[in-house]
Amino acid sequence: MRKLTRQKSLRFLVLLLVSVTFTIFAAILFALFHSTMPKMLLEAENRYHLQQQKVVAGLFDAALRDTYLLAEDTAAWRETVRFVLGTNPDYLLKNWSGTTLLQSFRQNYVLFLNSAGETVYSDFYDYLQDRPLDEPEGLEQALSAAARDVLRQPALLHPQGRRGIILHEGSAYSVAIAPVCLDYKPGDVYGVLILGNFLNNA
Repeated sequence: MRKLTRQKSLRFLVLLLVSVTFTIFAAILFALFHSTMPKMLLEAENRYHLQQQKVVAGLFDAALRDTYLLAEDTAAWRETVRFVLGTNPDYLLKNWSGTTLLQSFRQNYVLFLNSAGETVYSDFYDYLQDRPLDEPEGLEQALSAAARDVLRQPALLHPQGRRGIILHEGSAYSVAIAPVCLDYKPGDVYGVLILGNFLNNA
């Protein structure tokens, strides 16, 4: 009888020890999980958002680069030089017959300025909905101001354009400013070609 009692007591102690050990182990795991998991999830979420930001930034940079290349190529045409000088009135019709420059380039706005910074031609267009757009108030003046450094480049230098984002009246616009000159060789800058898009949620 005593032996049986001892066995039961030993079994109870073993079970109690196992239960206590398991409880302590579970509490430690819960504490570790509770303290580290939110941090791990937050870090994973932050990494994901950073990756998405890099993807979006890369796509935007590529689109802006493509816009600038369009502006740069067009601004180097001899016909474009003559247009900003006022001696090529059929320039747009001859080069974009049956369409428009903005429809062809898939941009929202275009401005041609002469060497004095005066607007030779401007247009605003929604190429997605195929309809004209009203010019945002004051945007043309803001773009003209952004083009001044390009217009003022010394004739002995290879003309350099600009590209980036301009903020105006609470709205953002992508902008590519290319100097109008012949084949981008050192020489006179006859004006600028400005292309860009409205940056909105559309």
